[in-house]
Amino acid sequence: MEEMFLQLTQKENYIELLNLLNNGTPIDQLAQVILYKGMTEGLYGMDLMMLLIEPTMYLLIAIAEENEIEPVIYEEQDNELVQEDELKNEINRQNLAKKMPVNKSSVPPSILQRVKTLPKMDEMQQQPPQQQQQEQEAEVI
Repeated sequence: MEEMFLQLTQKENYIELLNLLNNGTPIDQLAQVILYKGMTEGLYGMDLMMLLIEPTMYLLIAIAEENEIEPVIYEEQDNELVQEDELKNEINRQNLAKKMPVNKSSVPPSILQRVKTLPKMDEMQQQPPQQQQQEQEAEVI
């Protein structure tokens, strides 16, 4: 989990992740791609990959919420057609979900704390060009 967090929060990966979340890419699809990549690289087996689904999704949700991005959990989430009674239940469930914090038992506390220290999306995009150039030069060295 620690290695996954470090890879996701590398500057280029983090900016891409925030853009994907901001564009409405479903959390379940992002988690699937991230976990499958780790499995094919031999970081873990199929059984551990399955166990990592929940904490990975909660980590992605925490990153989205920290950047004030409304996460889409699964595809077609916003387009589901429901009858009037079901619509009321869905609204109540969403209101409850907004009040519920990230399931802290699924993600190690040290990683959740580090999510809060990550730069916000607008901070990453508003860096002066000179500072970006200096950072790129430092990465080359």
